[in-house]
Amino acid sequence: MGSLAGRARKIAKLPANYTGFKVLLISSSKVLGPSHSVLSNYEDVCVQKDDNGGFHYLVGDFRNGNQAQKFLENKVSDKLPSARIIHFQSGVWMN
Repeated sequence: MGSLAGRARKIAKLPANYTGFKVLLISSSKVLGPSHSVLSNYEDVCVQKDDNGGFHYLVGDFRNGNQAQKFLENKVSDKLPSARIIHFQSGVWMN
């Protein structure tokens, strides 16, 4: 994956009923823009706002944990060691 810096992209909201696995890149108490140093390296970033006002920035759309794990290991972990896999069922965090 090459550098995506400088490309104008939008950060979509995580669909309310999303089921599957995503990689959590970063969480923040503030809204981050697509040019943020972490987010600018990934395509198709989405955000989920939690009940406490925090923002969770996620990437990927995986049907199983093994696919998400491979993506995490090959594309994310070296840059973001704290990134982790989140399993969603109908928009709810399962882990």
